[in-house]
Amino acid sequence: MNKVFTAIIIVLSLISVPDAFSQTRKKQPAKAPAKSAKAKAPAKNTKTKTPAKKQANSRNDRNARNSRNDRNARNSRNDRNARNSRNSRNDRNARNSRNSRNDRSSRSSRNSRNDRNARSSRTAPSTVRASAPAPAPKVNTAAFSRELIVSAPIAPIRGRAASDAPYVANAKLGTVLFGAERDPQWHRVQYSVNGKTNTGWIQNTSVTELNGTNRAAVYRQIVGRNPEASLDFTGAVAMYDFLTRVGSEVPSPEDAAELELGRVVALRRAVSAIRREDRNFSPYVDFLRTHDGDVLFNDATGSFVVSSNLFWNVAEKFKGYPAGDDIAWTAARNPLPGSCGQSLSCALFNLRMTDGEYLAMHPNGRRAAEAAKNLSMMLQPIVADLGEKSLFKVATDQESKDELNSLVAELKTIVNRTSAGEKAAVVEQLGKISAAYK
Repeated sequence: MNKVFTAIIIVLSLISVPDAFSQTRKKQPAKAPAKSAKAKAPAKNTKTKTPAKKQANSRNDRNARNSRNDRNARNSRNDRNARNSRNSRNDRNARNSRNSRNDRSSRSSRNSRNDRNARSSRTAPSTVRASAPAPAPKVNTAAFSRELIVSAPIAPIRGRAASDAPYVANAKLGTVLFGAERDPQWHRVQYSVNGKTNTGWIQNTSVTELNGTNRAAVYRQIVGRNPEASLDFTGAVAMYDFLTRVGSEVPSPEDAAELELGRVVALRRAVSAIRREDRNFSPYVDFLRTHDGDVLFNDATGSFVVSSNLFWNVAEKFKGYPAGDDIAWTAARNPLPGSCGQSLSCALFNLRMTDGEYLAMHPNGRRAAEAAKNLSMMLQPIVADLGEKSLFKVATDQESKDELNSLVAELKTIVNRTSAGEKAAVVEQLGKISAAYK
C-alpha cells in the first residue's frame, strides 16, 4: 500500500515539474546584457525530460536546473543592479554633463550679452547728458552786502582781526570782495578759493568800498595810490591785469584815458623790474613771451623797455582831451632802446621822436616850453662840435647827408609852430647844423 502511495506522489511530482520550469523560464530574461561584467552567455533551453527518466536523473536535473536558475536569477539581479548602477551613474553623468553644458551655455550667453552690451555701450552714442559742473558758491549777500575792492598790490586775508594772525589767503589788486561787519582797522570779508567760500579779515587800508560810488573814480584812486615807482614786478603785473579788465567798464573818455595810460605805465614798470639774468625763468619768461613785440631789450643798459609806440597810440587816441597832453608827455619821456654812439643822424632822430613828437602833437601844450628847452639843451653839444666834428659824425655819402638834412628840416617845421620861449634858439641851432652838412 505504501509503495502504491509513493508511486502516485512521484508521478504527480513529475507532472508538476515542467509547469514550474516553464513558469521559471517566463520570469527569466531572454538574454543577459552584453556589457555586464558578470553576465554569462544564456544557457540553452533544455528540453523537458519525460517522466520516463529515472528518478535520480530527474532529481539531478531539477537540482541542476534550480542551480542554474538561481545563478541566472542572481545574474539577472546583478545585471539589473549593474544596469541600474550604470544607468544611475550615466544619469548623474548625463545630468552633470547637461548642467555643465547649461552652465557653460549660460555663462557664454551672459558673457556674450555682456560683451554685446559693453560693445554697445562703447560704440553707441550716449543718451545720458553729462552732469553739469557744480555752480560756483553763491555769495550770501544778506550778511555780506558791502562790496569792496582790493586797492593794494597784495592784501593778506587773515583768520582773525589781528596783524599777527596767520593769513588764510592773498587777495590781488582789483579783486572784488563782499564785506560784513567792520571795526576801525579790519573788515570781515567773504572770499572763495578753489570754489569754496570762506570768511576772513582784511585791513581797511587795503580795500576801498564800491557801494554807491563812482567806480571810475575808485579805479583812478587805485592808480593814484600805487605810483609806478612803488610797484615791484608782482604789483605791476597785478595793476596791468586790473586796468586791462576794468577798462571797458568806464564810459567817460577822461577816465578811460587815465586808466589806459596807467595800464601802459604798469607794463613798463613790470618789464623794467626783469633783470637780464632772470629773463629765461618763470614767471618772467612767460610774461615776456605774452608781450612779445611791445617789449624791447635795451643793449646799452641791459634792461627791458616798452615800445614808445604803445604810449603814442594812446596819446593819439585821446589827443583832443585834457588827459591827452599828459599821455603825450609821458610818451616823450619813455626811454628808447639802444645807443647812438657818434651817429649825428641817430641823435637827431631820438630828439624828433621824444620832445619833437610832443611838440608835433601839442605845439602849445602845457609842456611846450619845457620840450623846446630840452631840444635846445640837447643841440648845444652838437653845435659846439661842428668845427672839429669829433664827437658826432655823419657818413660822407650823399644819402646820409640827405637823411640828416631831412631830419633837421622836419624839426624846424615842428618848432616853428610853437610859441614857446626857446623857439628862436632851437631854430637857430638847427640852421647851423644844416649848413655844416650840406
